Amino acid sequence: MAVLAYYTIRSKQAFIFHSNVMVEISGASRMIADAFRQLFDAAAQSGLKTQTYQKDEPFSLEKVKAAFADGSIQMVDVFCGGGNDTVLYDSIENYKLANAAFTYRLEHAFPGMVPLCTAVETSLDGQGDYKQDWKRLMKQVDREKNRMLADTCIPMLPFSQMDRNVFQPVTGILKERDNREVTRESAAKFQYGKQNNVLSLEDLVPDKGVESLLAMVHADGNNMGEKIRGLLGDLTDYDTCVSRMRSFSYETDQTFARKACQAVDAIYNSLAGTKKILPVRWLIRDGDDVTFVCNARDALLYASTYLQSVEDSTSGQYSSCAGICIFHSHYPFYMAYEMAEQACESAKAALRKTGNRQGSWLDFHYIHSGLSEDLELTRKKQGTDDLIARPFSLRPSAIAGTFSIEQLSQLAAAFQALRTQRQSGEQTVTRTNIKTLGSAWEASRQSGPDELKRVCARAPGLKSRLETICGRDDASQLRLIYDLSEIYDLWYAGQERGK
Repeated sequence: MAVLAYYTIRSKQAFIFHSNVMVEISGASRMIADAFRQLFDAAAQSGLKTQTYQKDEPFSLEKVKAAFADGSIQMVDVFCGGGNDTVLYDSIENYKLANAAFTYRLEHAFPGMVPLCTAVETSLDGQGDYKQDWKRLMKQVDREKNRMLADTCIPMLPFSQMDRNVFQPVTGILKERDNREVTRESAAKFQYGKQNNVLSLEDLVPDKGVESLLAMVHADGNNMGEKIRGLLGDLTDYDTCVSRMRSFSYETDQTFARKACQAVDAIYNSLAGTKKILPVRWLIRDGDDVTFVCNARDALLYASTYLQSVEDSTSGQYSSCAGICIFHSHYPFYMAYEMAEQACESAKAALRKTGNRQGSWLDFHYIHSGLSEDLELTRKKQGTDDLIARPFSLRPSAIAGTFSIEQLSQLAAAFQALRTQRQSGEQTVTRTNIKTLGSAWEASRQSGPDELKRVCARAPGLKSRLETICGRDDASQLRLIYDLSEIYDLWYAGQERGK
């Protein structure tokens, strides 16, 4: 009886962001990307005969069954994508043998990583029933996830020296990191990470101590599950279903994790010599799931470039939503990632409200102080949930009450144009006016419109410009102004850093 198996790594983000050290974060990301190669290497060393597939390679169940029968192959890579791997074994015994070798290797080479391995038996009669086998496999995956212990570590007993960040015992000293005492997990991540040309925090925050703002950007593809269902339709045979899934996984990786990321790097390369712009530190590039850290001033440019590239490279067939978390460099990376992930989900919720299947939206959150909680709860506690215009669409939106990134930029340009006017005797709008408009709107629903009238009286033409950009409603204008007031200094006030 053949076995269809599913592999994934649990709590990937927690594993990656256990540390605030860039080289360790990079190492953890590379370890996860390398995990499934370790599966096949470990199985081969245990004596199993394995077969992986090349990109976009068609699948033939008859050839696999023949290879299983004559013993020339004992495990076949079905398809790999989205941080998961699906493997077909000739027997339950060989599945268990591969798992034992795989988990043993991870425990010794990748300490701290938590794999999930589960499988269902299948007869592969005729052309096989891929959909039914996959449905049973996913039910088994859900059961296994519910049975697994929580991945959080239990604090060590007093007689063990402990790393208080991850609650793991200290096992050695890293001379390369100023003789710092480290855990096995940290040491392994460091060794993996140092193989890359890893950017440090100093590369992303050149004025540390003066301005140490970073941005965590998380992007995720839209309606990918629906695309898979449409891709397979009523098909059930292994040959067609697996071949299409292989093509889909390859196409997804090329669109989101390759072309769009390369577009972001190209923006940096094109502007590095002409303006003060800092590079991106890629953390996760796995299918349609992408996360990177950059200087906070560059976050909007990089995020919108990424979203634009996804749409342009596929003529709108694919799209993605993004969340930006702006934070200080000493802030825990994992908490910043969680906030960026929640901002991305907020953007996806805005897309769903439009009733469209595709479209790129973006939300952001600026952590000013303290440890933030759930994004929605934080906005409610701060009383800003009904004051903001976010999320923003990448392209102009026809939905009332929503705004695009372009409208936010147009609003910033309108204020900047008024600031630069120097005609004799003419009063102008200052940066302070933008800030006071935001604070007045936050203070009360009455203070906001009153302050808006005062500012508009000082700047003839401002009111008509606001109506062109935001509409005639004062509340709509103030919501967009409020968002602008929060990030104006970072994204629009000028190219020079520190101003």
